[in-house]
Amino acid sequence: MHIVFATVEFLSEGIESCGGLAQYIAKAAHIYARKGNRVTVIVLSKRGNTFEYEKNVRVVRIPQNTVERDLILSKLGNKELKGVAASVWNSYLVNKRIAQIDKEEKVDVVQYTHLGALALFRNRKIPAIVRMSSFSPVGLEARKADFNSANIGSVPILPAQKIDFAAMRRADAVFAPCRLTAMLAERVLKKTVSVKESPAMPVQNMQNTTLPKELSGKKYYLYFGALSNHKNARLLIDAVWKMVKNNPEFYFVIAGKDLGISDGKGRLSPAIPQIMAAAGEYAKRVIYLGDLGDRTILGTLIENAEFCLLPYRFENLPNTCIEAMEHGKIVVSTYRSGVSQLIKDGYNGFLTDQDNPEELVSAVGRVLAMEESERQRFRANTLKRVSQMSSENFYKYMMDYYRAVIGRKQ
Repeated sequence: MHIVFATVEFLSEGIESCGGLAQYIAKAAHIYARKGNRVTVIVLSKRGNTFEYEKNVRVVRIPQNTVERDLILSKLGNKELKGVAASVWNSYLVNKRIAQIDKEEKVDVVQYTHLGALALFRNRKIPAIVRMSSFSPVGLEARKADFNSANIGSVPILPAQKIDFAAMRRADAVFAPCRLTAMLAERVLKKTVSVKESPAMPVQNMQNTTLPKELSGKKYYLYFGALSNHKNARLLIDAVWKMVKNNPEFYFVIAGKDLGISDGKGRLSPAIPQIMAAAGEYAKRVIYLGDLGDRTILGTLIENAEFCLLPYRFENLPNTCIEAMEHGKIVVSTYRSGVSQLIKDGYNGFLTDQDNPEELVSAVGRVLAMEESERQRFRANTLKRVSQMSSENFYKYMMDYYRAVIGRKQ
């Protein structure tokens, strides 16, 4: 089968394009290619070349900064209108290239990301599927200081998001990895949104097995990933003092890019200084490793952690949680964020209220006080859950899904 991914980001495009979507496509492409399928990844880029990414996987770059595109956008004064126009233009270029590829090497199915409305000008002759990377209206709200997860069913939809939904309606099928995302999307789209979980890849040999010198001889629990309102950094600020005070034998380690958190007036402030200030006299037991440019050490950080602390506001089956589970780690996270699809409270981890630091502190203490037998039981439950997302299972249910969509087009 020749499978085309149309995306706004991919790992080939550098550090700024290494988010969850890029990692998902890289995993999926690798799994498909390993089974003998041909995979083409079409990605919006600063460049315009084509190259082989790995065996049976090629990358086709669609250049963004063209004279034609810049000329069109320069005539539009409104920022939102520019965003819509850019999406329309990108969709045109992407699908023009797909048509060319189809003539050279028949395309069996195209899987678009929902971001950027890339499916807007899809070729009706080629089966088209859209994968939702998030439910954008709620994702945007979750970045605000006053976000309330109880209101996720009634958030406004912006013009740029409306064009994304218009593109999804033009697709033959839509799916999301998260049940919460699928449920919210169905209300807007008025069509079925299937649930197909992302793959969990086997834990590979850790290329860098040496812990940073800051952690030598220390027991710690770990937060990894970006720091932002969206990732509920505010909850960490509110909980950190009591969390480290109550557990003097352990350090709280943070690894990830500090994107800053909003103060409610549109201003962003770095999260780490606020976490350190909130920790007060216990700040020495909070260790910030910065953004991990070298991801080869991440597996070692996770493997040596007592557990992973990953609170969210709204997520779409987060890769960070899946990565922690691949190592058999207990995860402490939050309700109403989408993560309860992976973590069952008291079974393979713990879930707390998004806005209750006392609950988070209590959950942290409970994990750190566990007997080894209970910890091993949680570990077994974690590995059992993540095995359902194995590359073999993922390949089977995605191939069945593709064939079903292709069959409806014939």
